[in-house]
Amino acid sequence: ASAPGGGAPAGGGDDDEDDEDDEGEELPEAVLKRLMGLKALHESRDEIRDQYKAERVALEAKYRTQLQKLYDDRADIVSGRVDVVEEGAEPAASPEDGPPIVGVPNFWLSAMGHHELVSELIVEADVPCLEALVDVKCVDKEDMTGFTLEFAFKENAYFTNATLTKTYEIPNMLDDEEPILDGVEGCEI
Repeated sequence: ASAPGGGAPAGGGDDDEDDEDDEGEELPEAVLKRLMGLKALHESRDEIRDQYKAERVALEAKYRTQLQKLYDDRADIVSGRVDVVEEGAEPAASPEDGPPIVGVPNFWLSAMGHHELVSELIVEADVPCLEALVDVKCVDKEDMTGFTLEFAFKENAYFTNATLTKTYEIPNMLDDEEPILDGVEGCEI
């Protein structure tokens, strides 16, 4: 039983066989030329996709640089290194009883607790440790094939690291399909 047009049986054939060598059967020259034309179109498409990815990597880097300034300013405010004072206003007074409030206490614990997906991962035992969290950064690899999460902590009773990191390898981060996690590596705590 041959496929229409005299080709190999539909759905048949061994996976180990070379698709281009259908056991000696040759395609008509006109069909072969068309297939070669389709192959050339596919190669052109691949070249365009490569150009797109290169431009997207550059665009991501451009905006990552602009956003980093905002993230640095946020970290300064959250940590208390910088205070926000409205033009013409006096700095906010500290509470009369007790030490002055520095920065925005528990900012990251609160932010994570209000994030739909992340909040589900936080258990009660995590809270005291997360109260020491002072900054979170996502550092993309230059070629956009992964990223590292950096968690900066003030001194705490749970570990001596000032920063905990976790790196994710995702080689198809810029592709249209579902991202594939190729590897994960955390730092030693």
